Amino acid sequence: MQTGTANDDINFVQVDLNVKLNGVFLHNETIPFKQNYESGDNIKFKYTNFVPSYAPSGAYGLTFTFKTKTGDNGCLGFSFKL
Repeated sequence: MQTGTANDDINFVQVDLNVKLNGVFLHNETIPFKQNYESGDNIKFKYTNFVPSYAPSGAYGLTFTFKTKTGDNGCLGFSFKL
């Protein structure tokens, strides 16, 4: 689970996920995330996914882009190797 703090009041509607393997596009998806936060609130986002044993080895990079109705956004990214 990832957490952060809202700097302003914000109303999220979705999270766009972009996955790359060794820097090359692999997968993207839109995750519903309808959450409202006030300035100072802790923001929590949990994402789980099963990585199958046949997944190719390499460097995976995931970027989560948090969207609001007005298009404002924030980003969270991380990487791992298999």
